[in-house]
Amino acid sequence: IQPSSAAAYNPDLKGYDFNVDKAKQLLKEAGYEKGFTFEVYTSASTTKWMEAINTYLNPLGINGKITQLELGTVLDKARGGDFQAVFFSTGGDSDSLNFLTSRFHSKNFGKPGNITLYKNPKVDQLLDEAARTVDQPKQIKLIQDAEKIIVEETPWFIFNYNKAVMIAQPWVHGLQPVPTDVDFQDLTQVSLSARH
Repeated sequence: IQPSSAAAYNPDLKGYDFNVDKAKQLLKEAGYEKGFTFEVYTSASTTKWMEAINTYLNPLGINGKITQLELGTVLDKARGGDFQAVFFSTGGDSDSLNFLTSRFHSKNFGKPGNITLYKNPKVDQLLDEAARTVDQPKQIKLIQDAEKIIVEETPWFIFNYNKAVMIAQPWVHGLQPVPTDVDFQDLTQVSLSARH
């Protein structure tokens, strides 16, 4: 769930492989041998991504019926629990504990961030213990243990982490990398000098 830039990133944690035979077997066991259709809310920036994901789902008989809405409406529906599926960026957070707690702790159901209403008492316990821990290696281990459970239970499908590159002319000064969101730049700290 966490990108490689996160303090508690675990390079050994792997998600599911794309396995058509296993997917067909699981669909059959669940009573969906012929597949199903579900509605997914997207914004203009995520519609193409969902179309690409459908190329993997459609051979299984699964179709994400895309309903494109304005991003604010997508977020409102997500925070209000008014969706079958929703597709948007989770945003960034340089604090691994805060990122997982806000999105997966049961105390944060709905608008505070846990929009999938994910609940696992063991995950809650691990995150709470990590919040009380001042020993950073121990805290990271607790966060990674919680993340491992979350990945196994898969309340989210995570497929992409954006990596940003900053490019500026030599006369632009004060630009700073922002680990949480490349779009944010404190322009009060940026200055320009004469071109050469």
